[in-house]
Amino acid sequence: DALNQHSSAGFQVPSTPSSPCMTFGYTAVNLGFSGSWTFQNTAATTGTLSFNWHYTGFHAYFQVSAALQVFSGGNTVSLYSAGPANCCSSPSGGFDVQGTGTIAVTQGVPFGFKTIGSNSDSNDTLDGTLVITNFALLPATTTTLTSSSNPSVSGQSITLTASVSPSTATGTVTFLDGEASLGTGSLNASGVATFPTAPLSVGTHLLTASYGGDANDARSTSTQLSQVVKVGTATSLTSSPNPANPGQSVSLRATVTPSSATGTVTFFDGGSQLGQSALSNGVATLATTTLASGTHSLTAGYGGDATNIASASLAVGETVYSRVSISTTSLPQGKVGQSYSAGLGASGGAGFYSWTASGLPAGLAFSSSGSISGTPTAPSSGSVSITVNDSSGQSAFTSLSLVITATPVVVSGNGSLGDVAVGTPV
Repeated sequence: DALNQHSSAGFQVPSTPSSPCMTFGYTAVNLGFSGSWTFQNTAATTGTLSFNWHYTGFHAYFQVSAALQVFSGGNTVSLYSAGPANCCSSPSGGFDVQGTGTIAVTQGVPFGFKTIGSNSDSNDTLDGTLVITNFALLPATTTTLTSSSNPSVSGQSITLTASVSPSTATGTVTFLDGEASLGTGSLNASGVATFPTAPLSVGTHLLTASYGGDANDARSTSTQLSQVVKVGTATSLTSSPNPANPGQSVSLRATVTPSSATGTVTFFDGGSQLGQSALSNGVATLATTTLASGTHSLTAGYGGDATNIASASLAVGETVYSRVSISTTSLPQGKVGQSYSAGLGASGGAGFYSWTASGLPAGLAFSSSGSISGTPTAPSSGSVSITVNDSSGQSAFTSLSLVITATPVVVSGNGSLGDVAVGTPV
C-alpha cells in the first residue's frame, strides 16, 4: 500500500510441528523502497513459544537493510538485523540466515513476526522469504541460581547450582558471567544442575543460569546473582596478662592480614560481645576489666570491607584467678608452759602461699608456710595480724584472737597435813 506497511490477519499452528506454520515471500520494485510486513495472532493461552526461523532474500545493492523481529504485546525481540550496507556487504546482494527463538506469550495478547527491508538502488529489487517451523507452545519454566559461597574468596572455586521448575525438565543449563559462558551442567532427575567455577577475579560478578529447554519445557533464565569475590584475610588474637587477677585490665590485640584491611574487629568472650575496635594498620585493641574468675574462650571477628572478606581468630584461653582469702576463722587457746601448734588455711589465688604474722604472744613463732608453734611463756590475750600472699601478687589479711592462760598450781602429797595446835607455827 502507499505506506509500504502490510499485515496479516493471522497464521495457524500446523498439526505437524516440523511443517511450516508460516511461509511468506515478498517482491517490491519501487526505487527507494522501505517496507515492513507484520503477521500476528492472539495467544490462546499463556506460555513460551519456541520456533525455528529461516529468512532469505535478495536486496539490490545500495543502502540495503533487512531485519526480522518476533513480538508479544509490548515485548519485541530482534532475531536478525543488518544494514544499511552497500555492495557487497551483507545483506546487500543477498542473505540467508536462520536460527531458533522463543518468546513469552500471554493469553489474549497479540503476538507474531515482523520483517523489515529497504533499498535505494535503480535495480528496484527487494525480494525475501520467511519460513517459520517447529512452532510450539511450551509450558513455562523457572530457573533459580544460588552460589555455594557469597561473598567468596579470591583464588577459590565456588559451586553454582541451578534449579529448574518443573523438576521433570531435562537438558542443560549454561552458567554465565555477564555474557561470558562459564560452563554448562546437565539437569539431574530433580531438575538441578551444578557447576564448579574456576576462581573468579576480585570484584562483583553478575551471574545467571540459562536453561536451554527441551521438547516439553520452555527455555528460561534466572535473575542475576550478584557474586562478590573478595581478598582472603586472616585474623589472630593475643591477650595480656594471661593469667590475670580478678578486676585486672586484660588487653586484647587482634591482627588482621593483609594490613591494608579496613573496618572493625569485634571481640567475644564465648558468645558474649566484649566490644569493638577499628583497625589501624591491621591492628585493633580492646582493654577489658569485666572478666570474671575462671577460664574464658576469647575470639576476635573481623567484619570485612568492600575488598577484604571477613575472618575470625582461633580461640584464646584466658584464665582469671579467683580472689585469695584466708579460710581460718579462729585460733585455739594456749597455756603458759605448754606446747602450742596451730595451722592456717587459705583458698583462691594462684600457686603457693606465703604467710606473715605479727602480735604473737611470747614464746610463739610463725612460719611462712602458715603455722604457729612454740611454748607460751606468759599469759596473753590479744589479736594476731595475719597476711597471706600468693604467687600472682594477690594478698589477704585477717586478725584473729589468741588467748594464752596461766597454768594452774597443783599441790601434791599424801593427802593429810596432820594435827596442829592453835598458836603453833606450821
